[in-house]
Amino acid sequence: MFEQAVIEGKMTLLNLITHKFEPQGITAVALLSESHISIHTWPEDGSCAVDVYTCGTTGRPRLACDYIIRELGMLGSQSHPC
Repeated sequence: MFEQAVIEGKMTLLNLITHKFEPQGITAVALLSESHISIHTWPEDGSCAVDVYTCGTTGRPRLACDYIIRELGMLGSQSHPC
């Protein structure tokens, strides 16, 4: 999912690190030339936190956010632009 979010957001992926927790949950960080995208999940609560941070003017973080929201089917999502 992150790879496509990076493409949608016209950003450059440098590295992707993921960790699966037992019995459930994940944390993933996409290191970008422009900054990063991260996700932390809490399946027991049905929630997650996603951060999309970019520097400069070439990336389109809103497009990456929209893709992630669609992909996760996040009803009631909240976006807090800086």
